[in-house]
Amino acid sequence: MGLKISSGAVLLAAMLVLLGGCSREKTRPTRAPAEGGTLVFAATLGGPPYTYADPVTGEPTGIDIDLAKAAAERLGQKLEIRIMEFSELIPLVKAGAVDFAGAAITITPNRARDVDFSTSYAQDGSAFLMRADRPPVTIVNAVSSRVATQAGSVSFFYLCDHWIDPICYPTFEEALSDFEKGKLDAVFYDAEPIRHTVAESKGAYAASPLETREHYGLAIRKDFPELKAAVNAVVAERKGNPR
Repeated sequence: MGLKISSGAVLLAAMLVLLGGCSREKTRPTRAPAEGGTLVFAATLGGPPYTYADPVTGEPTGIDIDLAKAAAERLGQKLEIRIMEFSELIPLVKAGAVDFAGAAITITPNRARDVDFSTSYAQDGSAFLMRADRPPVTIVNAVSSRVATQAGSVSFFYLCDHWIDPICYPTFEEALSDFEKGKLDAVFYDAEPIRHTVAESKGAYAASPLETREHYGLAIRKDFPELKAAVNAVVAERKGNPR
């Protein structure tokens, strides 16, 4: 004789499966550093002082690279650095394809939904790089100028919010190359690399006042609290506030 199962029993079983699924989601295991393992850090060579190629060795260097190396050392891990386009950084950290990333990444609420951020290690903003012997480029007249920026950056979205259609480049160096060739009127980017470029131009270039104010942090996988704690400890120590 066949076994009869009441509709109430079926409903109860379904509820238990759903509740079990919810429970597993809440207790999802976090990423933990394996002894003697390797952390993967993604970066874009955006320019001094944050992430750039050492002029002598060609190796990635800068503030963000130093923070990543110190955090890995703190956890007893090796560090693998992968250089890629800026627009790839947040998606790869979110997907867990890399453990953390840096390149003067602005901390924003939208990005914080996808990744964790370290405490801010620097505050600056975006500015225009332009030629000193020409009328200044501003957010008001940039709509009629050939303005470049980095794809996927806060600088890009700021220009778009002001009805400016920028020419996008994967890196600041590529935009700077075309600017120096006269193909662009201005580059809108993080102010510190622009200041560095102006200082080396011997009066040929100029920088606008800051258009934005931003806090920079390293982007970290949400399931890796040990790494976030290590980066924050390094940031605190370098600010002279160990804890």
